[in-house]
Amino acid sequence: MRNARRMLPYCGVALVNIFSTLLPVWPMRYELLARWLPKTLIQGAQFTTLGVGVTMLVLAAPVSGGHLKAARLLMVCAGVAVVANILKGLDIEEAFINGILLATLWHGRRRFHSLPLRYTPVDAARLALALLAFLWLYNLAGVTLLRGLRSIMDGGADAVVPLDRVIHILTAKLQLEHLWFHESQLILPVFLLLIFLLFSWRAVMPASRSSDDVSDLYARFGRASRNSLAYLAQRADVLRFVDPQAGGAITYRQIGRIAVQIGAILGPPERRGQIYRAFLDFCHSRNLIPSAAAITADEREVVRACGMHTINIGTEAIVDLSGFRVEQLSKKMRWVQRSLSRRGYAISLQKASTIRRSLQAALYGIDKEWRAARGGRSHGCCMTLGRFPTFNDSECLIAVASDDGGVPVAYLTLLPGGEGYYSLDLTRRLQRAPNAIIEFLLLEVLCELARRGVSKVSLNFSTLSWLSSVRGLRRVMAVAGKTIQLGSLEAFNSKFKPAWEPRYLVFPSWYYLPDVAYAILALEGVDQMLANALARRFRSLPARVPPAVDFKSVLRGKSA
Repeated sequence: MRNARRMLPYCGVALVNIFSTLLPVWPMRYELLARWLPKTLIQGAQFTTLGVGVTMLVLAAPVSGGHLKAARLLMVCAGVAVVANILKGLDIEEAFINGILLATLWHGRRRFHSLPLRYTPVDAARLALALLAFLWLYNLAGVTLLRGLRSIMDGGADAVVPLDRVIHILTAKLQLEHLWFHESQLILPVFLLLIFLLFSWRAVMPASRSSDDVSDLYARFGRASRNSLAYLAQRADVLRFVDPQAGGAITYRQIGRIAVQIGAILGPPERRGQIYRAFLDFCHSRNLIPSAAAITADEREVVRACGMHTINIGTEAIVDLSGFRVEQLSKKMRWVQRSLSRRGYAISLQKASTIRRSLQAALYGIDKEWRAARGGRSHGCCMTLGRFPTFNDSECLIAVASDDGGVPVAYLTLLPGGEGYYSLDLTRRLQRAPNAIIEFLLLEVLCELARRGVSKVSLNFSTLSWLSSVRGLRRVMAVAGKTIQLGSLEAFNSKFKPAWEPRYLVFPSWYYLPDVAYAILALEGVDQMLANALARRFRSLPARVPPAVDFKSVLRGKSA
């Protein structure tokens, strides 16, 4: 009830903007304004005010619920409305009302907080397209009606008895509203109010509640999956769905009303269909849209049997260690191994639970330098653990490359995906390390894992790799690859002669594909990647890197 009372003033200001657009302008003010401004600018301000009013109606519910981003957007709308109301007809009263709303929101900005919204920018774009289509049809109907009346009158008005009354009803306000005829009827505000009621009442999502089961999902269900993404169930930011009857689980992240599966379908292969159907029922009961970012070919058959749609989103590089030989690699890769070995570089491979604190501090220093050179943040969610393995991640492996003085210069982490199956996760290096240090490190790790009896290792996932084979899209891939490393990952993977296995995007229908795509891009932090890429491109000075950590003194410290 409190939220409803808070929503009333927001809706009231929005309706003021809408109706001030639809009602006739003050003639004296308009004549004064038209002397200084072109009519196109005045009409543009009219449409801007209308659009802002509709947007404010949509934002009213989440702002009343305390959503921070919605409140910021509403403040922007109020500021735009102040200017637009002045430009469209010197409507000082409406501008003053919007100014009061802006000041009120700014004064109480600390009471807003983050809440998940049911809709996303994709829904807002869909609403905008619907409004544009309606306005186009409305204008078309008005023009057609006027032309029809003109044709009837030219053919003889006396032939139709009620024609005079029909013309009077349809054109009674035409002289007063000659500039705004197409948006002056009652249908438009009624339509906008219906859109508001259908679209905005349930804008704020109820807080998502994960399963009460806090056990180790990978230990219970993941080892049977033999999937490179199975260990992502251990991410700290995922929500859990556990089906005790089927003996499996699915972890997911929520963006708006999109539930994006993170990781594999955890459970025995013969029960995956039952597990996934239970997950779909769970999503439908919460009014969520189920989806997945990168499932395997085996999982694809399961989800398609449940009525979901899939498209190829890229390929995963899988190295079969049973037939892996260094001699089969390129001459350059063999040279890298020989050259760095002669220079004294060596690797060590150990479990995360056995890492000494002094070595862990050195690896954190490498990670800190790596992040600083890339905007201070790392991105990714659907294909990475998102953190450095801790003591509790006893099955994770950490490989460290050290120089001839025993100082760490690079490292990588490997996540378990089942018995004899590992997946490459993080790769970090110092800027002063040799350029091919990661290739050397991974090559030595593959050889060591083969000696330990590991069967397969999954390397990086190459997103949209199939687009490079389409002639018209090669240039697009080349440009995009410089920003988000599409082509470079595929080129890196190819050095190890892997087998390429497809991964698939999952969505319930083609209507929801834009929503699912937006949710995945938001989870992967593509917007931040683009911002960091632009910052690096236009930055005149090199990226600031923190002073190099004195790893030797760190390693001399006490062991954990």
